[in-house]
Amino acid sequence: MSLAHPHRRHPAYCYCSELEHAQILKRQQQDPLPFAEAMRVHCQSGSRCGRCLWPLEQLFRQQSCYIADP
Repeated sequence: MSLAHPHRRHPAYCYCSELEHAQILKRQQQDPLPFAEAMRVHCQSGSRCGRCLWPLEQLFRQQSCYIADP
């Protein structure tokens, strides 16, 4: 029995906005915003499930484009 998530996509993907994490990262790099605002603007989703918040925060931090919320 596999423990892999059956719906996991590679590359990383946000199901709410239907965008790959790389696309969201690119938007943040082009238009840097505080994290919560970035999720609203760059993900363009009104009702987010929240599953990708932690991975996206870590990705933004790794790429030095994370901005803390005020």
